[in-house]
Amino acid sequence: MKITLITVGKIKERFFDSSIEEYSKRLSRYCKLEIIQVADEKTPDGASEALERQIREKEGERILSHIRDGAYVIALAIRGKELSSEELAAKIARLAVEGKGQLVFIIGGSLGLSEAVMKRSDYHLSFSPLTFPHQLMRVILLEQIYRSFRINAGSLITNKDLSAGLFLRQSDSVIKTGLFHIFEIKGEMVWEREKKSRFYFREPCGSLLRAVLWILNP
Repeated sequence: MKITLITVGKIKERFFDSSIEEYSKRLSRYCKLEIIQVADEKTPDGASEALERQIREKEGERILSHIRDGAYVIALAIRGKELSSEELAAKIARLAVEGKGQLVFIIGGSLGLSEAVMKRSDYHLSFSPLTFPHQLMRVILLEQIYRSFRINAGSLITNKDLSAGLFLRQSDSVIKTGLFHIFEIKGEMVWEREKKSRFYFREPCGSLLRAVLWILNP
């Protein structure tokens, strides 16, 4: 799957660049990532509503010029639909099953997106009713896309999994140390790192470890 981010304006802060580079590197394991930055328009102080609309339209034309026919477009909009990380992961997985080869995420400039861009979009996504700097929003979006791929790959277990009883109790661990526990989850041996946040990383233990566990616990 190809993921394209179309954003308005350039990143000026190095710390944002570093975060974007890091998540771009992580995402390379799961998809082909493309980040397109289109030029923004300067907005004078006290700009009229008509001028702001013209600015959005100019930026919108630049955005639309990079969207190919057949691409599934998701526009970030404050009045869009809010999704949990699990729901976003499910949506990306469903689009992949439906044969959507390219997902385009659009982040507008300080004045938002034009009406034409909103009409072209297949889905309007909101991360929060709060307003974020569009530079920061790029990092947040990349992190959530990366998290979605990790969830779909089975490498991230979330609170939803815990509430559904996916984990065994610690006292039911096959092997228990101060650093990790080994469980059998859904018929698969996995190891769990020490819980330090509300997300839990897990990885398959492999057939060799299965054999060792069978010897220890016939």
